[in-house]
Amino acid sequence: IPFDIVARVYPAINSGSLISSSIDFDDGTGPKWDALVFSDTTPGGSDLTYQIQYLTSTSSWALIPDVDLTGNSTGTSTSPYSLQNLNRTTYNTLRILANFICSGGTCPTLQDWTLDWSEGIVVSGTVKELNQSSVVSG
Repeated sequence: IPFDIVARVYPAINSGSLISSSIDFDDGTGPKWDALVFSDTTPGGSDLTYQIQYLTSTSSWALIPDVDLTGNSTGTSTSPYSLQNLNRTTYNTLRILANFICSGGTCPTLQDWTLDWSEGIVVSGTVKELNQSSVVSG
């Protein structure tokens, strides 16, 4: 019985993306978001950028606008990526989007990524009025 071998051509894979699972602010231990920290390698002309998405009030995912997170529409390749100015109520549930771009058969590699909460600060002592002698009650 004759046996045919058919040549197949597969498209080159030049790009792709990876999305983290959702990260709920209420599961953390800080008073606010801190930063996205990542470790990757981008050999040759390859590139790897990161963006942050949030869960909207309609339960869909959207990119955080640049007005609230500078450069998020194009993504960042610089770690750490500060999230400290994000409103934790508006942006309560986040996820990370990594965008991989290969060049000439060379692709980037993501080793790890972490989204951190800020530790905040602990203040103790006595609070005084502007006159610096009257103790504030409350």
